[in-house]
Amino acid sequence: MRRRLFILWGLLVFMMMQCFWVMGYSTRDNPPVFGIVHQNDSSIVFAREHLDYNEYYFVELQKVQKNGNTQTLLRIWGPSDYDKVEIRSPKGKSVFLIEDTSIPIPTPQIGEDRWYTVDLNEWIQLPNPDSCQIRLHRPNGKYYTVTAKRLLACARQLTGNMLPQDKVKEPKPYGPFYSIFYPNVSLEQVRNTFAYYLNGPSKIGNSKIYRKGNCHYLMSTKLPLIAFLLEGQSGHGLATFKEVAGGVWMDMDFWSIGYTQYGYYCSTLVDDEVKNIGMEAVAMTYRHLVPFADYGIALNGGYNKSNPTIDTVNLTKHPELAAVQHGDKVLSINGIDLKASKNYSVEYMLTYGNAPLSITLQRKDNPPYTVEVIPQMNVPMHADVDVTAEVMKEERQHIKEEKLWQFWPQMPLPEVFDPMQSPDTHMDSPLTTPLLKGART
Repeated sequence: MRRRLFILWGLLVFMMMQCFWVMGYSTRDNPPVFGIVHQNDSSIVFAREHLDYNEYYFVELQKVQKNGNTQTLLRIWGPSDYDKVEIRSPKGKSVFLIEDTSIPIPTPQIGEDRWYTVDLNEWIQLPNPDSCQIRLHRPNGKYYTVTAKRLLACARQLTGNMLPQDKVKEPKPYGPFYSIFYPNVSLEQVRNTFAYYLNGPSKIGNSKIYRKGNCHYLMSTKLPLIAFLLEGQSGHGLATFKEVAGGVWMDMDFWSIGYTQYGYYCSTLVDDEVKNIGMEAVAMTYRHLVPFADYGIALNGGYNKSNPTIDTVNLTKHPELAAVQHGDKVLSINGIDLKASKNYSVEYMLTYGNAPLSITLQRKDNPPYTVEVIPQMNVPMHADVDVTAEVMKEERQHIKEEKLWQFWPQMPLPEVFDPMQSPDTHMDSPLTTPLLKGART
């Protein structure tokens, strides 16, 4: 029995560790998170912790740097039944925070959202900083707490006053795994079309679209998101949508979320089939609604395959690809190094690009060579087709709204950084933002 418990505990620890180390940057991980976000002209270093060990309550410290100015904010997301916020030292010295009601609260969302302007220097001067608490005082005399050790260590790092016991590493780039912009369409169009293609045609032998079972999804009525899973496969996807001036952003991430007798865990170990279905539905939604480029190149394998290689090329439309052969390795596109990447990075540039692509390839041990590929632009495939009725027919695939918590990672919904920026602001994806800039004019 003791051996079984040891094995289970080891497995749980391994799963939890998977949440903190993903592709060299922070995706939307479980707290604690220490990351840096880039959006428009601002960069935000932030630290996120659970409040009172509740996986759906968060406290988040943000240092916003923009146009040569710096502002530090504390965001408390989740609880609503408190009226005072105190950072308290065990020696009785405290700092009380005043809510900044000038900060706009995004809608729609679930959970209470409050923001406070803070003075980092005041924080770090509290005695016994490693034992300080953040207390949310409730009218009944009780309070929520979070140990402020990690947040205060981050505050000291942000002010250049690190202590020997501080164990805060440099913040990693943070943001959505996969971001796509759909110009000149509505949020409802994008969301319904994406839901439609989640159960698109299945074909044995095509690793991008073959599925062994139906894709089940939750289309929330409270938040602009779709959570989806594939029968018989581990993990799920979460796509969130944001309508801005000129179009719609879709952000997509993948997790495995579950519970054991030891508590809640999150893992990034997701089956390839789940990623294939999600990314292919995103691409089909784009071609359905938006003018798209054809570069005449198909890759071997599904989206999550490592070391991208060529499967076929269309010489009828792209005679400039005559030198390219099956099995040639993709080394770079427009100067972006892709030789150690996965197919989804190359597919992203081929699907959402509109600029000429300079593609460097290599055949076995031969010297690398480069081809210049001109995009052939196409009109949307089905922009005049309303898929809403088809989606409604898939009711047996729908997951009930109350099960959203089974798909929800440990982060506020929506995530907000630098709340005083324009509501049209979108957070950069560490993976896809550079790819998009490299593939579009």
